[in-house]
Amino acid sequence: MKGEGKIDIEFGKRLKKLRMKQKLSPEEVARASGVAVSTYREWENGRAITGCRPYFKLTMALGVSFYQLFGLEDGQKDKILLHLDAMTNLIQEVRNAL
Repeated sequence: MKGEGKIDIEFGKRLKKLRMKQKLSPEEVARASGVAVSTYREWENGRAITGCRPYFKLTMALGVSFYQLFGLEDGQKDKILLHLDAMTNLIQEVRNAL
């Protein structure tokens, strides 16, 4: 599948840092996010997330905003919009591949 296997090491590091700040285990975040713990651990190790839904669930599981999840300051809306555009493009690629 196109897009699968992409690496985002910085996001993975930030994800782990946010989890540890909340004093949550990988299992707790995985459960709250609706994914297998092995999938969640892959995200922390840099495997890119496919689709938009996991990001929404991660913000709720970790109790953070999208800005915090993406490591942005509240005033950096343009950057988060770029991330959302990239996710939208990836979703379209996956749909086209099906």
